Amino acid sequence: MAIDDASSLVKFCSFESGLKILNSQSLRWSAPHLLNDPFEVHHKSNPDFTPQTLLSSMIKEAVSLLFGPNEPTGKANRIIAAICRWREEDRFASEEEAEQVLKQLLSQIAQQQQESIDLYMTQWRNFSRSLRICSFIDKPNNQYGWQRYADNHAGIALRFSTGHDTALTNPKRVHYDPTPPTIISLKQQIAVTYGREKTPTANTEDFVDKVLRKNRINHAEREWRCFSIDTSEPNVDEQLWYTNKKFTTPELKAVYLGLACSSENKNAVINLVRNNYKSTKIYQAHTLPNRYEIDFQLLVDQ
Repeated sequence: MAIDDASSLVKFCSFESGLKILNSQSLRWSAPHLLNDPFEVHHKSNPDFTPQTLLSSMIKEAVSLLFGPNEPTGKANRIIAAICRWREEDRFASEEEAEQVLKQLLSQIAQQQQESIDLYMTQWRNFSRSLRICSFIDKPNNQYGWQRYADNHAGIALRFSTGHDTALTNPKRVHYDPTPPTIISLKQQIAVTYGREKTPTANTEDFVDKVLRKNRINHAEREWRCFSIDTSEPNVDEQLWYTNKKFTTPELKAVYLGLACSSENKNAVINLVRNNYKSTKIYQAHTLPNRYEIDFQLLVDQ
């Protein structure tokens, strides 16, 4: 199996949430802002700079290039070309003198760049308003999943098949990074100004990548995400920006009962699955001796 392929994925949930999924035969797909992560980018996210800080940073970078020890590279960029010419001419006696000229030169460029940024942000907000995400973990023995999402082992886990003929057509693996995702960053825009990067263009692949980035301290969760687009008019209440999508009964491959799941809750799940999901297997979690690991025992009909 390739690293970015998954033939099945696991949804960890409390007993109550698991019962709702099983009874409704549907999964909730939520807009990014409903995922309860303060670092998640969504329709209200902003760039990490203002028009004023963009211009100030553009001037600061130009001054650094103008008075730095090494000649700038990339003369195809008109600003770099001008800076190289000024260096040869010893045009400015001080940084303060240069800043006045640079402010006039760069103000118009910053304004044009800001127009491009505003358009990009509009396209991002339209996309993120319609985006719906359903999150999973790759394996049922993931203790992070049991602790955080399955009521500290008192809940259950549901394993679904994935693929083009299922509700989970194209799952994508989450990447764990040391820095939070941004829609547009100041560093990126400075690189655009001086020709080190191209102007970012709005496209679905890049937008999806922004919601596949999480804090690396959570790497043990090994999350995967599936995506869909809701084309309906967004509800005025942003807490209702979710979609309940059906799955077929054969797609639910297995149900795992948590270590701390009560006997009453276990029996309720077992009866529901055996009545409504004939091909779904049921497993009971148990610990392995002398190891911080979980394994599962298949429950057979009595």
